[in-house]
Amino acid sequence: MPEPRTFDVRGGCMRGVLRPGDRVRVSPAPAESLRFGDIVVFLNAERDHSRMLSAHRLLWKTRGPAGWTLWTKGDALLGLDAPSPERSLVGRVVALQRGDGTWLELTGARAVWHRLVGAASTPLFLGPRVLAALSLLLRAASGPAWLRPARRVLTRLALQCEEL
Repeated sequence: MPEPRTFDVRGGCMRGVLRPGDRVRVSPAPAESLRFGDIVVFLNAERDHSRMLSAHRLLWKTRGPAGWTLWTKGDALLGLDAPSPERSLVGRVVALQRGDGTWLELTGARAVWHRLVGAASTPLFLGPRVLAALSLLLRAASGPAWLRPARRVLTRLALQCEEL
């Protein structure tokens, strides 16, 4: 199996989880192994036919005669991406590196948490009241330091949904 690759984050489509200047470690993954909420890297055909890679959240996948089709969305975007064929898939984001050089592995409970944040960032799945409740719950709960960004994201999302 090919080795994981690293990429620099340049855009703000995944703001809240990934920031411009972060680095991501991407591990090759077959489409059938991907789960709802995974952050996937794929060749984005919507980007002026350039060879632009995007890291967006997987919302669902469908299997057809030509293979898997991936349906993705950037957390900070309102609309869904155009469907991406399986052949455009580079892999799943398995770790991210912030400015201090520390790698944060997105495995185990942390991976589950990031999938939950992904669901919360998609108004198709949760409404503003649910986001507000999750945000209040997280603010009240004491937990590990890595939950702090998730609290901020949910609070911002709840406020943005209230404005819609």
